[in-house]
Amino acid sequence: MAEKRPSVFISYSQQDSLLAHKMADALHNDGIKTWFDQPEAESISDEWSKRLVKALNSSSAVLFIVSPHSLTSPSNLFELGVAQGQHKPVIAVIAEPIGAELLDDVPKSLKQLVASAESSSPGEVAAKLIDVLKLQHP
Repeated sequence: MAEKRPSVFISYSQQDSLLAHKMADALHNDGIKTWFDQPEAESISDEWSKRLVKALNSSSAVLFIVSPHSLTSPSNLFELGVAQGQHKPVIAVIAEPIGAELLDDVPKSLKQLVASAESSSPGEVAAKLIDVLKLQHP
């Protein structure tokens, strides 16, 4: 039977799509499958929501791109909630500086798992995520 490759669900705001694509490319270069929604290509519907939840269910971990946009997005917070409810490893990457008023809104579980896009390359963040996945899939 073929071994299941780990996969990463990338949760991001559309305003942070460039970083999301860079992260996906870095993970693909290391042999990791990724999934992230691209709602500009389709309308948000019940069918879209079902595919999103299915992708979250089948992912090994979640990469949450933190920005003022994602922290105020109901869909990003929903994705984060599903991931945490399923006890999936979550790696958070800060895409851009966050104002003090939003910093208090960052879930405590993310505060210990944060890397900064300003100080870490996509490859470095991908390496951290791969280390987490190795613990899940030795």
